[in-house]
Amino acid sequence: MKNWLIGVLVVIGLGVGLWKMTSTKPSTQDSKLKIQDSIEITESDWVRGKREAPVTLVEYGDFQCPACGAYYQVLLQLEKEFPDRLRVVWRQFPLTTIHANAWDAAEAAEAAGRQGKFWEMHDVLFENQKEWTESGKFDGYASRIGLDVTKWKEDLGEKSIEEKVRKDQNSGIDLGVTGTPSFFLNGEKIGLPGSYEKFKAIIEGEVASLPEPETVHMHFDIAVYVDGKKLDFSADKYQEKHPAVHFHDNNGEVAHIHQKGATLGVFIDSLGLKLDLIPKVNDKLVDDWRDYVPADLDRIVFGDGVVTDKACIYSETCPERGKPPTENCVGGLGTECDDHETQ
Repeated sequence: MKNWLIGVLVVIGLGVGLWKMTSTKPSTQDSKLKIQDSIEITESDWVRGKREAPVTLVEYGDFQCPACGAYYQVLLQLEKEFPDRLRVVWRQFPLTTIHANAWDAAEAAEAAGRQGKFWEMHDVLFENQKEWTESGKFDGYASRIGLDVTKWKEDLGEKSIEEKVRKDQNSGIDLGVTGTPSFFLNGEKIGLPGSYEKFKAIIEGEVASLPEPETVHMHFDIAVYVDGKKLDFSADKYQEKHPAVHFHDNNGEVAHIHQKGATLGVFIDSLGLKLDLIPKVNDKLVDDWRDYVPADLDRIVFGDGVVTDKACIYSETCPERGKPPTENCVGGLGTECDDHETQ
């Protein structure tokens, strides 16, 4: 392990030195607050792990960088160690002054992402780093991971692919990145751990420092219609998919919220759904629904259809919707509330 660390540091030192000599001076960000603001994770970022995970590790990397190749295996282990707590974000930072094929590799991965296989290309590039470093050819990897190679080649020529790589690189320069890999843990730049055990300890420390989520006990009605057909969420595979918000007891119409701040996006993702629909929440369209935090007794419907009004059965109070609930209804299992359906 000691020899591995020495080798990594030598490679990084060479990369940093050459990058500094051949690039413009990056702006510095001494304020931790500024760094956190600058590393907002967006839909355009490549994220592996649960998007709502409390610990975010951003790597600015170069596919041709030997040190990045060494840390690739370490990060795979960390992802397995912290499946619910850690999400890893990759941002492109090709060091073109010392790695002749780094930019092409970055674009190859971005183009694969157009077909939903960025991480497959990411992995195959690191696993075959020496091979393509010498050949500069990527077509075989596109075929190996199951891409439509013709479309992949067409996407490679798109200006937007180049712009995405440039955007990632510029964001790194703004953060003071001068070499690869560079890691930011929950917005704060960290040094390069010399082993898996040291990296794991850093992640564990970050997890331990997080405040315990505030617990709540709320419920909302939800229905999803695709092509006019209501999806059935009563099957076991949809039950208790996320600790913060989920279905349970094979009830596929009422969702239960157990952690404050749980979003509708987290819930839908936990069900394995990719929805382009804009839902109605209490009869009003909500465009930014992924960030919407459901309230107690909300009625949410995706698509054209009706949503049941059963959440009050589980709630501490019964809402006045339509006809009044049964007399003395105080909520909870075994009580009966208004069970009509609303548009």
